[in-house]
Amino acid sequence: MKKITLALFLATTVAAVAQQVSLDTQFTTGTGPDESVLAVRQLADGKILIAGGFFNYNGNVAGRIARLNSDGTYDSSFSTNLAGPVEAMLTEEDGKFLITQASGGGLYRYNADGTIDTSFTRIAFGGYGPYRIVKQGDKYIVAGDFTIYSNAGVLYTNVARLNYDGTLDTTFSQTQLFNTTYVQVLVQPNGKIILAGAFTYFNTIAVPNIIRLNADGSLDTTFNAGTGAAGTIRGMAVQPDGKYIISGTFESFNGVAKHLNARLNTDGSLDTTFNYTSTIGLPEDGIMGYDIIVQPDGKILVGGMFNDAMEDIEGNPDGSVPVYLSRLNEDGSTDDTFIAPFDGTVFDLEVQDDGKLLVGGWFRNYDGQPQMSLARLDYNALNTTGFQKALFTMYPNPVTNMLTIIGKDLNSANATVTVTDVLGKQIYSAAHNAAAMQVDMSGYDNGIYFIKIETNGTLFMQKILKN
Repeated sequence: MKKITLALFLATTVAAVAQQVSLDTQFTTGTGPDESVLAVRQLADGKILIAGGFFNYNGNVAGRIARLNSDGTYDSSFSTNLAGPVEAMLTEEDGKFLITQASGGGLYRYNADGTIDTSFTRIAFGGYGPYRIVKQGDKYIVAGDFTIYSNAGVLYTNVARLNYDGTLDTTFSQTQLFNTTYVQVLVQPNGKIILAGAFTYFNTIAVPNIIRLNADGSLDTTFNAGTGAAGTIRGMAVQPDGKYIISGTFESFNGVAKHLNARLNTDGSLDTTFNYTSTIGLPEDGIMGYDIIVQPDGKILVGGMFNDAMEDIEGNPDGSVPVYLSRLNEDGSTDDTFIAPFDGTVFDLEVQDDGKLLVGGWFRNYDGQPQMSLARLDYNALNTTGFQKALFTMYPNPVTNMLTIIGKDLNSANATVTVTDVLGKQIYSAAHNAAAMQVDMSGYDNGIYFIKIETNGTLFMQKILKN
């Protein structure tokens, strides 16, 4: 289960009381990975797939990709024998997964057992290569620092769409991003594509460093970010209301002072109600996010790299305490009740089906105790206190047509049932006052959805697979 990259995420918080999030003591990594973890995913069977720059996991030769049992121990039955470091990873519902490698490594698709999927065509990327991959329907959007030529000689620069078999999709409009070595990509539920980074041109059109494409790859002119961010955008997420959270090494957005984190309206304009404020050192100190999760209550988890203004400018730390995983309030201010003391960069966040939070990065300790590059936090994200899962039954799961929900609390006059997709977009909402109901999901695209039931001030959430 992935974020709302991504992001349905419920957190239990205690107002105005600082609470350090505990490590999950049932997650045993031993010495863990010996270098960075850039991607971490929970698989359908509960096992965990990690990828990055590491060679070994708890003394076992892993070769950049490792599969772990649900308790964090090494799964020795899985091996890919991959040489170069992995930049990004995408898991499929059928158990297959794709990885991108920099420095000419390209793009691979693997079967669930770790063997190469020979039905997937490997394209020869010119340049550095792709380092981001996301799904758009049954196709893939890749982004990075590369060039690809179609058989007809059409040049795609830094962004392209591939068919499911790995071949270049020439029905995708020619896309060329210039003056950049970094591109972040996000696909919305309607198929539109957000690109961000440090580029200045889209084809021959001067653009800010965040743009939106239509589903076919053409420029969406209804999205206007003005002059964009004064710096590189590294992380992005979409809120349930369609607004965008961005994070990076910028100091302003469209001429307005905004340090490190900002929120954009659906049309690309700056949301001036969002004011990121760090309580650490100088106002310019704070967290620059690589991965962002937006909670339904409006709070925002940001995992990334600590920016210390004094250290950057003068070469001397100013005594501030670095923070690599932070939670923001809906207005952008730092939520000081959330404390997660990692000592190094956080690259990726993954919410498990049981609500616990997997964290991958390049760190060595958590609260002064050895914890190398991978951790699981005992952060109960998908359940609220006192609300038992047994109150409701949902079937079938997976569902093809009608989803049945049964529960005595549906009799409440205040019961509301909502369906959202993995990006947090609400696609169904209705009030119910009977002990059983049905939701017609036959018209929904295949994939993961979340059923949220609110009744009498309590909240329940269940993941459903549509196929």
